[in-house]
Amino acid sequence: MLRVAYNRLNPVVRNTLLIRALDPAKDHAITAGLFARARDYALLETGLPPDAATLSDFFNGDHPDTDHTRSQRLGLFHGPTLAAPEYRNQGLGRAMLDHLAAGARARHCPRLLISVLDANAGGKRFWLRQGFVVILTSEPIPRGRKTHIHHRMARPLPPL
Repeated sequence: MLRVAYNRLNPVVRNTLLIRALDPAKDHAITAGLFARARDYALLETGLPPDAATLSDFFNGDHPDTDHTRSQRLGLFHGPTLAAPEYRNQGLGRAMLDHLAAGARARHCPRLLISVLDANAGGKRFWLRQGFVVILTSEPIPRGRKTHIHHRMARPLPPL
């Protein structure tokens, strides 16, 4: 898991990004705060407000469309992407994607893989604008109070 922090308030570091691995123990509180502010995604995904199970799923990679072993062979799988409303549409997603793509190329991954909910129209538009294409569409998958179709999307990575 990666954390992307964007500092707009401090003029010395304005428009700088910090991207680092998340630590479930150390970053639990800040991640809970993010889910509270971005509760619209949890409601979209499960129909339930974010809770302890939401955080557990996030940190443990318990996502219905993730096969990490297979994905590592086929490409770098990234998911879920979550931004607080006040940080959306500011280029953070693109910056995070550039960082992930560089790391994947360094690992000789042939492509990036993501999964997006059919109901997440904004997310799907973002990934399409970034050059991803749908390669697989799931059967309906129950998640909380909702049932979703997931689209597995891929973007090839040029070799180093």
